[in-house]
Amino acid sequence: MIRILVMGLPNSGKSQLAKQIYEKLSPWRFDVGLYSADQVRKDADDWDFSIEGRERQAKRMFDLCNKHDIGISDFVCPTQKTRNIFNADVSIWMNTKHYSKYKDTNAMFEKPEDTTFTVKEQGDNEQVLERIGTIIDMMFESRIDWQKETALLVGRFQPFHDGHLELVKKTLAKTDQVCIIVRNTHEMDDDNPYDFSFVRRQIHRKLYPNHKGHYTVMQGPNITNIVYGRDPGYNVEQIRLDSSLEDISATEIRKDFE
Repeated sequence: MIRILVMGLPNSGKSQLAKQIYEKLSPWRFDVGLYSADQVRKDADDWDFSIEGRERQAKRMFDLCNKHDIGISDFVCPTQKTRNIFNADVSIWMNTKHYSKYKDTNAMFEKPEDTTFTVKEQGDNEQVLERIGTIIDMMFESRIDWQKETALLVGRFQPFHDGHLELVKKTLAKTDQVCIIVRNTHEMDDDNPYDFSFVRRQIHRKLYPNHKGHYTVMQGPNITNIVYGRDPGYNVEQIRLDSSLEDISATEIRKDFE
């Protein structure tokens, strides 16, 4: 799971940006959660704004976001300790206000360090919205050992479903690493509606984090033939799955996506 923190003083535009990020990521078909400070405090019936109360709030936000593939949280998160408790993968500081009407909050708010983004003008959220997808894609990307024995799995994956997942698992049981090549068949016909970015994210959704470090995803051309010469040094193998998995219909899954 990935945690996104939108922090800053009250009325700095946190909720607006958090909602915009949620709307941008929702089409990825990940499980995306969005949590606003006031609603979370209301649900917990905890209106303690002391240091201890704010640390409890950070822990609540952490726990809630961890229920999702991607969790988005907007709250003041005023101290380095509260930020450490939430432990954001992507942090955004709404530095659009230098003080608020709450003097206690102003006094305890510590300037954030090492944020992913800093927004200095309310409504100036475009840089975040333009780059947030790329940053999350990079976080999901799995690094493999390029000299280790590796299996190659080539397909259209329109979309990547549970049959493909089981195929990857069986492959990893044999080689411990797999390189997944997504054929570029996007929009060649009605059976290929999804581009590489969508397919890659669906693969990450199925494989991350349980198989992190054991797979990588790459875009390839529309591969239609695999050829080799004498003694190539690798095997070409078909892995059979249970009929319940081999009978999965990608066409029916695509209908559910519509």
